[in-house]
Amino acid sequence: MNRYICLIFVFFLGVSCRDFLEEQSQDLAYVTSINDLDELLVGSCYPDLGTGTEENAYSIALQNNDYGYYLHAMDDDTDAYAARYDNNSTFWRVAGFHWWQQDPFYTRDQEIKDLAWKTYYKHIAVLNALLVNVEEFQEESSYERVKGEAHFLRAYYYFMLVNMYAKPYSKATASVDLGVPLKTTEYVEGVKFGRASVEEVYALVVNDLKEAIVNLTGVEQKSVRRASVFAANTLLSRVYLYMGEWELAEKQCDEVLTKGAFKLEDYNGLTHAWCGLKSTFDQLLRMGYTEEMALKYLQMAAIPVDLTQTAAGVIRTTSSETIFAQGLNRLYTYVMVPNTSLGGAPGGGPRGMAMSYKVSDELRNSYEEGDQRAKLYLPGDQLAMFWISSKYGDFYEQVGMNNDITSDIGTIRLAEVYLNKAEALAMQDRDEEAAAVLKELRDKRFITGTNHEITETGKELIDKIRWERRWELCFEGHRWFDLRRYAVSPKYADSKEIRHACYENGGNNTAVLAGYYVLGTYDVDAEAYVLPIPKYAMEYNDGVMVDNVRKPRNLSE
Repeated sequence: MNRYICLIFVFFLGVSCRDFLEEQSQDLAYVTSINDLDELLVGSCYPDLGTGTEENAYSIALQNNDYGYYLHAMDDDTDAYAARYDNNSTFWRVAGFHWWQQDPFYTRDQEIKDLAWKTYYKHIAVLNALLVNVEEFQEESSYERVKGEAHFLRAYYYFMLVNMYAKPYSKATASVDLGVPLKTTEYVEGVKFGRASVEEVYALVVNDLKEAIVNLTGVEQKSVRRASVFAANTLLSRVYLYMGEWELAEKQCDEVLTKGAFKLEDYNGLTHAWCGLKSTFDQLLRMGYTEEMALKYLQMAAIPVDLTQTAAGVIRTTSSETIFAQGLNRLYTYVMVPNTSLGGAPGGGPRGMAMSYKVSDELRNSYEEGDQRAKLYLPGDQLAMFWISSKYGDFYEQVGMNNDITSDIGTIRLAEVYLNKAEALAMQDRDEEAAAVLKELRDKRFITGTNHEITETGKELIDKIRWERRWELCFEGHRWFDLRRYAVSPKYADSKEIRHACYENGGNNTAVLAGYYVLGTYDVDAEAYVLPIPKYAMEYNDGVMVDNVRKPRNLSE
């Protein structure tokens, strides 16, 4: 074994003097043990968690990994908050995505850098090098774990890329639909890169996840921040659902459910994270308020007071449902940005009140009677129409990068396993089994004693499962991808029109409705469901890279 293995840390740059996917040596590391590769895995392959304190965490979040957050803005779970429309930088940062513009990265005379493409490929480049060099350490005890985590992460990044920049997987067209460039070698190739087919990208994702499962089986991870065999099983079940491989998806779900390593939380035992806001109460005391004054202040701000509760959300690393939780939470820094002041009505909204985008009325009003998620995920008081999602808890706690933070697009939970299995069974016309699985989840979500029996069959059962998925997984990075895959599903295909309001400045800090931007159903508006390839990738692969062309979009009444 060569004692000194030279690893090239690489990344993909879109600058004037470099071709897309050209590998540039940034540093040399002489690896002498599997521990060195493990450190490389954590430092250069996993999504960045960020560092810092509560006070500077927001600015840090703006500088690191600021990509992927816009997935929340494109679906039907998010609406603009009109009162915060004018001169709001956070609003305009994602407005192009919210309105499905031709170039969503350019709005109001400012360009938003598309870092997802570059950052995902940067991680992939290091993973490619790691997967080659890890073979030098087959005799070391951590070999299987490090190799398995690397395969999982490469699969995850390619899965995200192909679902952001390519058409949804359709068996009928996947072999000819353009996906994203595939690169699995660690060495420099003096060629320009075109786009592999969607089918080829999915084949790599599936193979990587299978390798991850083989290598991670029997490995006990000390933290949900590291990929486990259960994370690989769950992600592979999701991939199979997207591909319409129902039986294969079911089997992967069973690999998780039969082991009993995770447990659904009973929401009857939980209280709303925003109710109480003990952190707010404590902050008022630090500011010099007496307890009586602090309580009165919270009441004036229309915040229900329950001082036994902290600001932790129901979606957290310490939940018995959390399988994998890596990466920053960008929902609160880029999309549903809350009012961080303590000012209550009428001097300003309380903490948690929307500044840019809010929970859509359609989603907020759709929960069934007795569903605890309505109050745990979406505040239900008189200010609800202005509130952001509360799934991840208090803004200050989450943006402060505390130990319980979970990603808004990268978290994997047990609830998804139940939903994936229920859908896979229903698609195989095993309605009774599907309903039984779905009921297990709903039993933990509805108020005890509430009648929430499932009587639907066939397409109605599939519709029920899709609604259940929306209610359960909102603001976790699933909805936009689900809308895409439902439209091309080989069975019970479905697509809907979505309308997002646009407001104009009405003066005196007011806004008036100017009209709506409309996303048509997939059959008439397919190009809007796919993001354009970044300009830097197109420019330096001219003649090889093919872009996703999107048409201009105008206001409607």
